[in-house]
Amino acid sequence: MTFIKTTKLLSISLFSALISAQAFGYQYLPSCNNTVEKWSEKSFTYNADANGFGGIYSKWFDSFSTALERFNSTPVDFKVYARMDDDGSVGIGNGESEVYWVYGVSSAVAYNTTDTCGRIVETDVVFHNSIPNGGYSDDMDRKTDFRGYGLEYRTFETTALHEIGHSVGLGHENRYYNIMGSDYTHLHTTGENSLRSYMGEDAVNGLINAYGSTSGEDLSVAAWRYEAASGEYSTHTRNRLFDQNGVALSSEKVESSCTREYCEMRHNVKPGQTVQYEMTLENNGLNSHSVELGYYISTNAAITNQDTLIGTERVTVTRDTPDTVKKTVTIPADLQANTNYYIGVIIDNAGQVSEWTEANNTSYIHILTTDGNSNPDPDPVNLADACATESPQTSSGLTSKDVVCVPDASLSTSIQYYWIYVPADTTKLTVTTGHGSGNGDIYYNASDWATTGAYDQRSINNDNVESLVIDNPPTNGYRFISVVGERANMSLQVELE
Repeated sequence: MTFIKTTKLLSISLFSALISAQAFGYQYLPSCNNTVEKWSEKSFTYNADANGFGGIYSKWFDSFSTALERFNSTPVDFKVYARMDDDGSVGIGNGESEVYWVYGVSSAVAYNTTDTCGRIVETDVVFHNSIPNGGYSDDMDRKTDFRGYGLEYRTFETTALHEIGHSVGLGHENRYYNIMGSDYTHLHTTGENSLRSYMGEDAVNGLINAYGSTSGEDLSVAAWRYEAASGEYSTHTRNRLFDQNGVALSSEKVESSCTREYCEMRHNVKPGQTVQYEMTLENNGLNSHSVELGYYISTNAAITNQDTLIGTERVTVTRDTPDTVKKTVTIPADLQANTNYYIGVIIDNAGQVSEWTEANNTSYIHILTTDGNSNPDPDPVNLADACATESPQTSSGLTSKDVVCVPDASLSTSIQYYWIYVPADTTKLTVTTGHGSGNGDIYYNASDWATTGAYDQRSINNDNVESLVIDNPPTNGYRFISVVGERANMSLQVELE
């Protein structure tokens, strides 16, 4: 964990959580003693402006208070509180640490005022009430309202935690899965419809290094993982299921309204299939622990030990940074075909660690069982090598069973658009790619151009070998397929049955 540099006497440092995550990585905040910039006390209190957090707006104070509870439950030897303030005056550098709303399109900004030695003497968090894509929501029990799950609302609690992190000296993080990166994709999903904010291992570890520790243990497992650095911020994406060879299974969006690249996905599995389950393990407490992971099959997203246990194993969860791992588990062979299930995991399945919360001990991935007598992913081995015999075919209409050569591309964002007319009585549309080199992915959209942000199904393996099966596609109209990514000599076939 690192911190961002500031200057000196009553200087004001600005930290913002932007909607388009951009900036640079952490550095330690130096003081005159060459130590990190921080508070000299063990706590401070925000004054919440009654104009934006009181009366009919009290839901925002309640949500901000929940974020403070998440912060204060950690073993960091520092506490943050909030109280209502109705003096009608707010401002930066006025001697009061405040939280209030103003008009603006970035999500929020934190301002730290420091003394000559870099000690924080005042902090102010300013939320903006005109951010695009629907604005904020405080209702964490309406999962599908939020970006990545359905609609486009931003989670107020995670933004609040991000800004609280700035207020105690944390900078942006771009190396790990972290609340100080893209906070709106740093979440736990608890049950069928609820989301839960939390500080996370790396942020807690950095604060313990700065302020010391009290006591407390907490282990967690998340359905998100670190993806890449985007300026100052880490970007996060969904964990996946893989086959035994490490090839990502084909999947489709759970909610068709989701337009993000990190939508919740439903993976196609065959009863009896052995898969690799990707998950992010975190130790948000003080000590390393060797505990049991329990794997379950459930008919809903509320994973408990009352669901069907399908396997266990022991893992050691150390303290420092989040650990995204793949664990092998076999899907029961007696599951009903063509049925939605959830494969879930519980960390500390045997309950040996006394934790301050167990609300973050479970995670899940949606699965759809296919016909047990067929392979859900077509085998591309027999696909003709079109690039060996014909010129590349740029964006155009396709004919069923014809194999075309996809134009080469050197960028991961390069995209080729194709379409095909699906006549009446069509019951299956199959897309298959293979041959060549690189990492070309395929996207399918039944109603519009398929892109990484607008698709119904996708296949995103780590090479050019991709496949999708769309059962009972809409008929009497055009359907859209795109190839995205860096690739060379890649062949594509769409077959209608």
